[in-house]
Amino acid sequence: MGNKIWLYGAGALGSALAALLYDKTDICLVGSSPHAAKVKAEGLQVRRAVTTESDLLPVPVCRPEAVPALTENDLVLLTGKIRSLPAAAAGLRERLSPPVTVVALQNGIGFEADLAAALDHPLERGIVQFGSGSDGAGTVWFYPGSLLLPPGRAAEVLSPLLEGAPVTCKVEADFTPLLWQKLLINSVANALAGILGINNRILAGETLNPVKAEIVREIKAVAAATGVMLSAELADLNRYLARSGNIPSLVRDLQRGLPTEIDWINGAVVRLGEEYGIPTPVNAALTAMVKCLEEQAITKEG
Repeated sequence: MGNKIWLYGAGALGSALAALLYDKTDICLVGSSPHAAKVKAEGLQVRRAVTTESDLLPVPVCRPEAVPALTENDLVLLTGKIRSLPAAAAGLRERLSPPVTVVALQNGIGFEADLAAALDHPLERGIVQFGSGSDGAGTVWFYPGSLLLPPGRAAEVLSPLLEGAPVTCKVEADFTPLLWQKLLINSVANALAGILGINNRILAGETLNPVKAEIVREIKAVAAATGVMLSAELADLNRYLARSGNIPSLVRDLQRGLPTEIDWINGAVVRLGEEYGIPTPVNAALTAMVKCLEEQAITKEG
């Protein structure tokens, strides 16, 4: 029996990965949202953000309660937002057996121990290096990019499946520094884009360099305190941001009146800074500002 991949979280990321994998192996997009229901009934409308081409794909979908007991042939990719993970873990926990590999693909850090405890199961991390989004229920778009994974079963399964695809899978042995590198990017892109309502390419401009430089400085200091030495400089960050006009997911969360993941991005930097005695005033200010916007957006939407 071949591998089956369960994409737990029928949002933009889960849907993009489902589109990339559906004709290469046995998959199931797991969710109970209106988006999941429309994909199940009508298919998934997929568009690559760099083109106008669109395809309607018959992606398999099931509700969480319909997932069977999982075995060594199953691979679980957690693709929902961090705040959705406790509910997902509650239903997934009873379906896991020891051989099943579970990979968390969320932005941010600091949620892993609680999630592993909720699952009562080992948890691996992955890093998403491509943008994705949705223009409405049943649709998804994505930019080309990569998925970074440490050596292990998930990488063994996904690397050949995504070879030559718009999103490739890269295996990285020295994985922890890459998590911090992604945290640095998200701490700049998500927070500033959320506050200012702009995209990555605008963020790459020189006007915001003084703020970005302070974010980078604080994060490098906190990372060093944990034993991770980051080599990234402001110029590296700007080159990365300038590659696309992607709008970070935190912007869309605020637009939709949804809770953001700021507590596990800039907020995680602040908590670790306090733990190690390193001041992080810029990250603290950005966290507070985003949380204020989040409260107002949720109140307005409600």
